[in-house]
Amino acid sequence: MEFVCNNLTPKVQKLNISGYRNSFNNSSLLNLVQRCNQLIELNISDSSSLNQAAISILVDNLQATLVTLSLSRCTRIHPAELLDLNEMPKLLFLNVFGMLNENHLVILRRNLSHLSINENPLCTIGRSSQGRRGDRDGNNLWEVKLW
Repeated sequence: MEFVCNNLTPKVQKLNISGYRNSFNNSSLLNLVQRCNQLIELNISDSSSLNQAAISILVDNLQATLVTLSLSRCTRIHPAELLDLNEMPKLLFLNVFGMLNENHLVILRRNLSHLSINENPLCTIGRSSQGRRGDRDGNNLWEVKLW
């Protein structure tokens, strides 16, 4: 994950790196968004090492570009921190499935009324699939060989 965050092309606009649990943390996120500061869509769901500092990192670095953000099941991010996303004028879509109870969702929707929250359970960004361990044909995106 560190290699990806430090070497990904800065021109990338849509990125899905969900599911990396403990491998993707606040430091990884900072490296990523400082390098790729033109992101319009970012899915970092299931990153269980991210905490409330992640929101500040996103706001500080992607405020001018980010339109869609998925943080589903990033349970160490406190719900109150999500209110800071108000500082992102281009942000329109937020996915936080598995993070908030219904009362918190009501509060979030009231305070971030310009956002569409949890209305798109499916990610629109392609994610590579990995084959069995040792399978040389395993790194594909929609059946197209990546490497």
